[in-house]
Amino acid sequence: MNLCESKTILQRIERGIDFLGYFIKPSHTLVRRKVVWRFKKKIIYYKGSLFQKQDNKKNINRGFVSSINSYFGHFIHANSFGLRKVIWERKLKEMKIFEVGDGFEKFMIKKKD
Repeated sequence: MNLCESKTILQRIERGIDFLGYFIKPSHTLVRRKVVWRFKKKIIYYKGSLFQKQDNKKNINRGFVSSINSYFGHFIHANSFGLRKVIWERKLKEMKIFEVGDGFEKFMIKKKD
């Protein structure tokens, strides 16, 4: 097996490794910025869809919840409690159609009272 020298980067481990959507350092693991950016972009897209397409709202909600839970499942494997909390408080809480589980690990559509 030969390694391509132009694609190989040797650096100190303290700088961290960018791998599979995470930025891994010796003491902790973070979610890659690009993944967080894509998630925020998806939230904005779904917010716009929810208010424009009333006829297909149930399917949009299911897709949105699936997408949220998928991203949060990815986030759980990193040190990201603060990130999940901030996204809930700043982006999702205002929509008032979701509820969150303990530890900001799972999102659900609110049940009608």
